[in-house]
Amino acid sequence: MRLLTISDLTAEGNDWKPLLDHVSALEAIHRRYKATMHTSRCITVNIGGSKSRAPGLHASELCGCLRQSAYSLLGTEKQADEENSDTNMLMRFDVGHMLHALLQDDFQRMCLLMDGRLVFEDEVRINTQTCDVAARYQIASSTDGIFTFYDEQDNPYLRVALEIKTKSGPQYEKLNKPEEEHIMQGTLYQKCHDVPLIWYLYYNKSNSNYTPPLFPWLIPFKDAEWNRVESRAKQVHALVQQGTLPEREEGMPCSWCSYAKLCEPSYNHKSTPVAIRIPTKRTRRIT
Repeated sequence: MRLLTISDLTAEGNDWKPLLDHVSALEAIHRRYKATMHTSRCITVNIGGSKSRAPGLHASELCGCLRQSAYSLLGTEKQADEENSDTNMLMRFDVGHMLHALLQDDFQRMCLLMDGRLVFEDEVRINTQTCDVAARYQIASSTDGIFTFYDEQDNPYLRVALEIKTKSGPQYEKLNKPEEEHIMQGTLYQKCHDVPLIWYLYYNKSNSNYTPPLFPWLIPFKDAEWNRVESRAKQVHALVQQGTLPEREEGMPCSWCSYAKLCEPSYNHKSTPVAIRIPTKRTRRIT
């Protein structure tokens, strides 16, 4: 009984369902860690920014606006529309990055309680060297993390990907399953890392509750979902090869898109931007 790769999901005679109990135990292990670890720690938070992204297809963009994906694939110079930028949302993203780093550090440290039976690797990179799929579609991205379970003989027998999303209290309370674009994003990670299961951890920023590693937040790889993602990747590549861009998919993300100044979506001009008044420096009189 093992569940290390996607093919293990359908391997003849491999009854992997009992392993779901091992995955669900992650929440209890985490809570045990929080209850017993009281030492100080320093957490490094990497807020790379969109300008640091390498050219290629990025999971979050591919599952959103295809025009943005085309710009990234082409390596187009990023030109944000600073005058119409949603700075409040950008600050929310910063909080999200910090919570990602906190949880990832928690999961790294909680594995120390498991005597080598559980390992967590964070920010697992995807590039053209990762697998044939990433090379074919020039995918450049990273997975929030991958858990690997080991038996008493130090043999791996179970792997689970992790996708972290943060939500406000009201948004969290409305959730009853992972959001479609997040499932597409996670499916891409599963395919590129050949991971059979993925846990969509939604974190409530209001009370620190999070969705447990159980159905519907714990999902096996599905070919139908991958077909949707691959279809979008093929579409972007085909249009780029033809020298055309996908149609704009306008909405709120336009107000923080790195290509907004180049793309010029009408969404960003629906309201008059608020002028930012920068106070002039005054020389203080010495009396």
